Amino acid sequence: MDNIKSQAMQKGLPWGRDVKWPVVAAEAAFLIVIGIYMLVDEDGAADIVLQLTGLILLVTSLMLGVAAYRSPEVGLGFFDAFRAGVGATTGAIATASWWSDYIQDAAVRDILGWGLIVYSILHVVGLVVVRGRAGLRLSTVLLVAFTLVLGIVLLTGNSDNAGDRITALGITLLVFGALLAALAYYLYSRAGKEGGLDVPDVSDSPDVPAPPAAS
Repeated sequence: MDNIKSQAMQKGLPWGRDVKWPVVAAEAAFLIVIGIYMLVDEDGAADIVLQLTGLILLVTSLMLGVAAYRSPEVGLGFFDAFRAGVGATTGAIATASWWSDYIQDAAVRDILGWGLIVYSILHVVGLVVVRGRAGLRLSTVLLVAFTLVLGIVLLTGNSDNAGDRITALGITLLVFGALLAALAYYLYSRAGKEGGLDVPDVSDSPDVPAPPAAS
């Protein structure tokens, strides 16, 4: 039963091997909506972007950690556990800054940036070591690239160029959201083709001899 639950949780993760097109479409819509919000309201987005990123990383890492603990053979084993620990710790610190006056935004930005970079590197290394090149699926590559770029953008930001960083983050979210939307459409089209019934072509069937005429 635990193995079944772990497999279900792995399928619900964005980088799951058997991820379905509705999951990818939901991720694309989420990124596009947040990206538009960042471009439309830079001041409002600047107040919550770090904490929101930390909260998403925290929840995702906790899900990954539970799945890795219950059934390590389903995912990437040690790499999933290590990545979950890094992501949960980083996300918890960033989320705590929402109500704590002792954690400055500059510190949260650096912690999130480095945390996302390490998180991405561990993911790629785990995929290559455990599954080889076959594990580098397009959806996984896109999400790893997104977290890596997001970490770099956060590290290169400061209080002087906060507006430019918010704009860069918004554009990044829109670009990756559009890529995920294209991937969701591709998965949807492929699922439709695979679900169709194959009708045999009667023209290729051997000719059936006609019955002899009655004398």
